[in-house]
Amino acid sequence: MRSRRAWLASGLIALAGCASTVAGDASQPFVVGAVVGATAAGFHAAGYLRVEQQGGDDVLVAITTERAIRVTVMGPNVAMTEASGASGFPIQLPAGEQMLFTPGGDHIMLERVATDLVAGEQVELRLEFERADDIVISADVVAPADLLDRAPGAGS
Repeated sequence: MRSRRAWLASGLIALAGCASTVAGDASQPFVVGAVVGATAAGFHAAGYLRVEQQGGDDVLVAITTERAIRVTVMGPNVAMTEASGASGFPIQLPAGEQMLFTPGGDHIMLERVATDLVAGEQVELRLEFERADDIVISADVVAPADLLDRAPGAGS
């Protein structure tokens, strides 16, 4: 029979793959609900997620993935400045606030994906911050018809 400590350790390792940061790490941002729309290679794919800033003020400077030429932020609240160019970055993340990337609002766009994004798989996204450590997450790829229901904030 496995010891209680071994059982607990294996549970924590399994949970580490589901969360972007260790629970209770007040210095790190926390990312939840990441989804990306399925699409064919060469096209764009919208993505939605929620970034909760648990620590002090920070700046989201980029989101990257190996599966697309680049990732940009689009939406009604995105200020395109000389610093951000056409990328929508950097994005200020005040302490204790959250940034919600949702359908009809600000969202991420994976531009010209390199390979088909197929519903049921996952795509790795790297969020790069000015102060906090980078966060690597796995976003679920969902069929376009299901994307609105799966996005963070859906139904609210």
